[in-house]
Amino acid sequence: MNQPKIWQRRALGILAVLLLAAGAVALYQRPYPVDPDRGNLAACVEDRYLQSRGQQTMPPFTLHEDAAVTLGNRTWMLWEVGENLDLGRVILEESLTGRYRVTGLSYGGGNFREEIVEADGRQYLLFGGRNTGERIASAACTLDGVPY
Repeated sequence: MNQPKIWQRRALGILAVLLLAAGAVALYQRPYPVDPDRGNLAACVEDRYLQSRGQQTMPPFTLHEDAAVTLGNRTWMLWEVGENLDLGRVILEESLTGRYRVTGLSYGGGNFREEIVEADGRQYLLFGGRNTGERIASAACTLDGVPY
């Protein structure tokens, strides 16, 4: 008579562990609303913009995913915002499950954005922008005394 009770207890224990694991995964993914293929990235950027600025409407914008750079679990990409096409950057953080969340939005005047980023113990200079009028032939910088 004890055999069925032990089997039932084990089955209930395994079921409880599986439910807890599924709940933990769901809770972990919740702060990462961007799909792995980034198909809903524009909607998530708009949500983040509206929440951070307390506004009801979003100015028109264009994401430049083709200009994205990924270092570690973070991705930087350029975007243009508003009628003046203010240039900025969007920062995404990737979760262990391959989903993303928007961790940074910025934009302003000018044609270039630069930032020094550290990843895996190395420093990287991220430099991106647009060459309106095609008047820029090259760019040079010095990082830690090394010219590039």
